Amino acid sequence: MQLSKRIIKYLIFINIISILFSMPVLSNNYLDLGNFESMNGGYWALEGDNTTVIQVDKIDNERFYLTQENIINKVITGKIKVSSFTYDNDAFGLTVGYQGINNNYLWSWDAGGMHGTEGHIFYKKEGPVNHDDIPGELLYDGRAVGEAWKKEKEYNFKVTYLENYFELEINNRKIIEVKDDFPKGRFGFYCFSQDMIYFSNITIQNGEHLLKPELEELDQPIEIKGGVNKSDNNLFDIINADYRITNNSEYDIENLYISLAIDPDLKLVADSINITQTSYDLKYDTENNNYKLSGISLKSKESINLNYFLKKRQIQFIKDKYFNTISIKSSNKNILLSNFIKTKLKFNNANNNLNSVIIGSINVNKNSSYFNVNNSGQKFKILTSDGRLIQVDKNGRFHLTVNKFNGIYDEEILVLKLIVPKRYNKYSLSGEKIKLLKVKPGSYIKQDFNLYTGGKLNG
Repeated sequence: MQLSKRIIKYLIFINIISILFSMPVLSNNYLDLGNFESMNGGYWALEGDNTTVIQVDKIDNERFYLTQENIINKVITGKIKVSSFTYDNDAFGLTVGYQGINNNYLWSWDAGGMHGTEGHIFYKKEGPVNHDDIPGELLYDGRAVGEAWKKEKEYNFKVTYLENYFELEINNRKIIEVKDDFPKGRFGFYCFSQDMIYFSNITIQNGEHLLKPELEELDQPIEIKGGVNKSDNNLFDIINADYRITNNSEYDIENLYISLAIDPDLKLVADSINITQTSYDLKYDTENNNYKLSGISLKSKESINLNYFLKKRQIQFIKDKYFNTISIKSSNKNILLSNFIKTKLKFNNANNNLNSVIIGSINVNKNSSYFNVNNSGQKFKILTSDGRLIQVDKNGRFHLTVNKFNGIYDEEILVLKLIVPKRYNKYSLSGEKIKLLKVKPGSYIKQDFNLYTGGKLNG
């Protein structure tokens, strides 16, 4: 061995010794890593109380450090850190379902030394690790610029290893999620051509409660609360429905749809639907007057709000009762997963007002999400010709009720004037800020204000 290499090995040894003796004694709740078994060589140095192990060998061959027992349906946590004393940038990671050195599942994290790309991969290992290709079936590819590990940065990891699911989190960020059938096998640490890696504070806990049962086995995991806004019960034509939908189960549930069975004499105003969900699909069944909002997913304990307006199809006729229902079902098997809310609407004909509703939004550069960045508390407002000041919410939406009609054939001219917040005074805003509307009893009007920003005034 050359003298320079001997000096480097000696310095590494001295550095490890100094680190080991300077580390505090950790909690006995962590696994005793002295019970792990080295596989395929490598030098695994245990810290004093056996809650930390350090791999100090660098060679182009995979190294494993494994539990003696096979595990499945477990949640595994711990810490990983690469010492700045190393000069290399290759791969390390974790293995689960280990049956043999060429029969296991491997998460490998590279800093650019292997395959020419930094980042994460997860695969079914079926051959020896090398620099040229991935020896097995690739199940996740997260290689990208900026995804390399960094020296001296401590990473907290959490592995959820179930018989039908694998998930890896790094510092509370979900990195990998794979749904597949996984075997019972050994768990352990992995290195390839990389030294000075610390694995520490390992816990293995039961994860059987995370196994998702069949949907048929869940007893109404989703709860619906709400209904028709009671203050709107005297409206002749427009009805406001407001619901809160909550997944009370401990499981994330995907591929859901909301079923709205509307009274045949009522119609859902599609433009009025407001739901705290990034996207959804709306389909209408004409024969049954049923609306289906699909593409819904709910994480465990997550709640979403649903709001919409209903209007009468024929305003000259009034029934004593209108029946509407809402429920949540699975898109895969049409299984009812929620309580079934049936709303009965009653109208007192003697006290009915002939009302109309105006709904709209304020769009700046045709981007209503622009309002989400308004942290100043200043909001757009609308002044009506009958003296009302209408507030616009942070998403740019507004609505108002017109209810001063004397009869079913009456008509009112209403002017809406947009009031722009002071913070926009330094910009030139183009677009109509005044709208003139003809409003009839029982009508629904969709009216938006579309504005465009120009350059700053005075330069």
